[in-house]
Amino acid sequence: MTPSDPRAPVTAHSGRAASGWWQPVRLALGTAAALGLARFAYGLLVPAMRDELGWSLAKAGTLTTANSLGYLVGAVAVGPLARRLSETATFRIGMVVTAAALAANAATGSYPVLLLTRAAAGVSGALVFIAGGVLASRAAASRGSALPVSIYFAGAGLGIAVSGTVIPPLLSHHPGRWPLAWAGLAAAAGLAAVFSWTAAGDAKTGPGVARVGADGMDRGGVGADGVDGGGVGADGVGADGVGADGVDGGGVGA
Repeated sequence: MTPSDPRAPVTAHSGRAASGWWQPVRLALGTAAALGLARFAYGLLVPAMRDELGWSLAKAGTLTTANSLGYLVGAVAVGPLARRLSETATFRIGMVVTAAALAANAATGSYPVLLLTRAAAGVSGALVFIAGGVLASRAAASRGSALPVSIYFAGAGLGIAVSGTVIPPLLSHHPGRWPLAWAGLAAAAGLAAVFSWTAAGDAKTGPGVARVGADGMDRGGVGADGVDGGGVGADGVGADGVGADGVDGGGVGA
């Protein structure tokens, strides 16, 4: 009898584990695009756009306000939208709208249009951030680890780092290139949407897997084994819970 290779099960398990962690990494591209690129990168573009378009500080600040109000609207709407369409569809819609809003920024210098596109980016940012947080919490519950949620929220830092590395050199001596900067951000957001698309569909609803509530908070349901899935709220704060067997599901915040 030929002895079995003890390394084979380990190799197979390692392959499955690597494949499993790839999902939250791809989901993190959502926060990278919706927050790091679509929201925070605007501050890097303000000086060039002010110079080229003749804006006052008040006009530049009003665009920031429009984005923040859009985020508020999206945060309020994400619960009903997710109940009607699912968190996966909500995440995907947010990613598509984010890329489209960034592309529209590159195509116009009209202040009223930019107000609309910045507001749209705010709405889509909330859809991505909250719905993606629910999906990441499901991945964390299924793996018994908070790491998927940590990876997901780290995506925003990745987006900020990328935009902070690329935009200043592009505009330092050529402020008229701001449309090119927006186009580059739109292309990056489009790629992020492509790579995160299937990751958003990997998290399936089942026993113990919470769904988002009307206020945008994941309720962190208790599974058949008594383990609380742990929820993620609209502000990124986890809704801790203890299962029937006394095991804390451990919701994780931003």
